Amino acid sequence: MRTSCRFSISIPRPRLGRWARRSARLTSRFCGRSASPSRSMSASNSRKGALHMENSLTYTMNGDYQIPDLKLTEQPEKPLGKYGRMRKAYLKEHRPLIYNQLLLTEKLYPHLIEIDETAQSRLEQMMPQLAKDAGATEQLKASDPMRWVGLMNTCKAQAEEILMAELIHS
Repeated sequence: MRTSCRFSISIPRPRLGRWARRSARLTSRFCGRSASPSRSMSASNSRKGALHMENSLTYTMNGDYQIPDLKLTEQPEKPLGKYGRMRKAYLKEHRPLIYNQLLLTEKLYPHLIEIDETAQSRLEQMMPQLAKDAGATEQLKASDPMRWVGLMNTCKAQAEEILMAELIHS
């Protein structure tokens, strides 16, 4: 048998300043308590978005978890080059939102292939001009091969810096 007795005691509260009221409100919000105990959550509010969601995904049970069956369409088997892999690493590390968007819309691989091909063609265009400006000629190659190799390595490093700034990290 259950008995209950009701009584109420009115205790005067100290007057709180603006910051104290705000602090109490935030504390109650983050501690899982309602800021105003008189308001109760109705059943319709607790399932707010449940009726409006459309679920066209299929799931596979894995133990106690349901894993969504997500499949990407087949991508061409062309391997990514150096610059495509560098772009992928940059997007993954520094631009995760863009990376995930491209991945989920299946535009990542075509984007990486395009970046790689563009970088290769730009490198082929820039290298002769940079070598000419640096003085790396065929005559120098025959007379002082080590100096020629050093100049060509410098030219390639300059070209790659330009590519990194314009294509990879943009």
